[in-house]
Amino acid sequence: MIEIEKLQAQVRLVPLLFKNVKVKYISLAGVKVLLETGPKAQRNWNFLAGSNATGSIGIFEPNAIEVSRVSIENLHFTFHRHQTASPTQITIASLALIRKGTEDTLALNLEADYNGQPLRLSGKTGRIHNLLAHKRFPLQLSGNLANTGIEINGAIDDVLNLQGVDAEVQLAGKNFAALGSVLDLELTVTDQFEIQGHLTGSGKALTMKNAKAAAILGSLHFTANGVVQNLLTLNGMDLQSRLNGKNLEEFGKVIGVKLPATDEFEIQGRLTGSTEALTLQRAQGSARRGSMRLSLTGTVKDLLTLAGMDLQSRLSGKELAEIGTLFETELPGLGPFDINAKLSGSANTITLNEVSATVDKSDFAGLVKFEFRKRPKITIGLESSMIDFTALMKSLEQDEQKTANKSQQKDRMFSDDPLPLDFLEKVDADIVLNAENIHAKDVRFELGHLTLKLEDSDFKIDKFEASHEQTKFSGKLHINHGSPTRINTNFLVQNFDLGRFHREIGLNDQVQGTVDLATHLNSKGDSVHSLMANLDGAIGIVMGQGYLIKYLDMLSVDLSSKIFNLWGNPKEVKQIQCAVIQFDIKSGVAASKAFVFNTRAGILEGEGEINLGTEKIDFLLMPTPRHPGLLELGTNLRVGGTILDAKVKPDKLSVLKKGALGLSSFVIGPLGLLAPFVHLGAHNAHPCNIKSIGQLGLQSPATQ
Repeated sequence: MIEIEKLQAQVRLVPLLFKNVKVKYISLAGVKVLLETGPKAQRNWNFLAGSNATGSIGIFEPNAIEVSRVSIENLHFTFHRHQTASPTQITIASLALIRKGTEDTLALNLEADYNGQPLRLSGKTGRIHNLLAHKRFPLQLSGNLANTGIEINGAIDDVLNLQGVDAEVQLAGKNFAALGSVLDLELTVTDQFEIQGHLTGSGKALTMKNAKAAAILGSLHFTANGVVQNLLTLNGMDLQSRLNGKNLEEFGKVIGVKLPATDEFEIQGRLTGSTEALTLQRAQGSARRGSMRLSLTGTVKDLLTLAGMDLQSRLSGKELAEIGTLFETELPGLGPFDINAKLSGSANTITLNEVSATVDKSDFAGLVKFEFRKRPKITIGLESSMIDFTALMKSLEQDEQKTANKSQQKDRMFSDDPLPLDFLEKVDADIVLNAENIHAKDVRFELGHLTLKLEDSDFKIDKFEASHEQTKFSGKLHINHGSPTRINTNFLVQNFDLGRFHREIGLNDQVQGTVDLATHLNSKGDSVHSLMANLDGAIGIVMGQGYLIKYLDMLSVDLSSKIFNLWGNPKEVKQIQCAVIQFDIKSGVAASKAFVFNTRAGILEGEGEINLGTEKIDFLLMPTPRHPGLLELGTNLRVGGTILDAKVKPDKLSVLKKGALGLSSFVIGPLGLLAPFVHLGAHNAHPCNIKSIGQLGLQSPATQ
């Protein structure tokens, strides 16, 4: 249990006759001490408190022990607790205890190693006979342990049994983690820290009262004050705490959880528990990033893992698009927002229940869930009385203008720039939205249902239903982002008041008419150009009586003005009785199946192709005037060139290749619907009876 290589001592002999031990000096070198506790807490050093209770002969019990000077070199001390795997190792390089004159204390100087960490102490202690007699042993020491400054002022009632500790203690240093090996705990890394308080208790449980702590790591500042019931295990903490910093992401690194980057933040509350599980009660938190402001109040059951959150939250800002920066994703501008919700979950999954939110003029209520995985996921189930897309439309118009200003492909309509779909790889989403009204500028829609899902770069709108006055909208969209990206969409609109819509969004107020639209399209590609070059599907449009100015621009930019100028720009050409358009698209080539406008000036028929990949046009327009006063409308026109720059010239020799078919061939389906409408399951009749146009050359389903 004890090995000593060298022992020197000088003892006064006369006092020994009276059982008084007076040691002038004692010197030890090469000492090994092993102290152990057994499974029942029995100790192998109880002999130090031995007695002569059995009456054994030879036991010397001194009346008093006085030591004036002690010198120890190369002492190796091992303390092995039965319940711990790792023993405490102390190596004393040198220890000097000297009594000066008649002082009732000893001057101490110590240089040692404590569990691999350097230890230096100096100051005053009580006398040796008090230590051996289990009497109060005063301490006034300062020094350094594990590069941490130490100050101790107080006393220990029983040093040998480490009981009755009563001392003021102060620790200050740079890296708090360095003390981990001393306490056999894994502690947090810091740049600077300080701990002080009143230490009481024993070697089994040291309590720190009036504790005050402060720590700094990067921009993080932490302060706490209160009590720690067991300082040795850091259990039983009850502290008023405050944490603030410049970036919440820094705190995430400390606790091993990925948190979003922020600007200044602050968290405060009552901290209870241990280093294994810290609970934050009466929590108040705030954070900001840009114009965004987040406030939180409530409880976090495990602060170290951010598990068991039960918080009332509010997030507001001047622009909702700023939220995209938290996910490293660019979002369009949507306007100011204010979101209130009950927040629960953990750092891995945050759920917002009882959501009450406004975004610009829109309102929402329901549930939102964020899952912070390798690819984050957003789950949304919301109800709304109104969703206003006005801010989004303005944002997209501005982005479109910026793109137009930067575009280097002025000779092409469809850009070769990569599609901005990278966000599909960065986040998953599952969204269900029910809204009473949708606004877009002055347009008012009624939204029935919207189901959106994004998973593994696969984006789907499985169900979209809306209405505007008497208009019904429905559609689906599927985008599979990859190499290449694949897109499939169906969209059906019936009984759409085009004139009213133009007026409500601030466009030409002369436009009038009711329109049906049906599209079913699919393609693949990584740019708009490649998507158009690989496009398959069909488009059908039927318009009833009305007034339409630039309807030929659907073939080529500014084609209407070029054509109407050749025809003398008669007003009657723009007064539509009925119009039918159908294009079938294969491998990027849109071939007309029907292109007929029944105007007050006459019948305008067309036939041809538009190559969406090369953007070249080959189209024949054949007008039939109603009366001799419009003879200039009798000239057939050949449209060539490109979508952006059409070339128009008279063509008196060409005729429509398909020729005219009987009226019976125009009727497709029970209500005379065009093929694209039949494909999408439309049931309502078109705004005009397509038979009234005349012999249009449409094909019936049997011949498709």
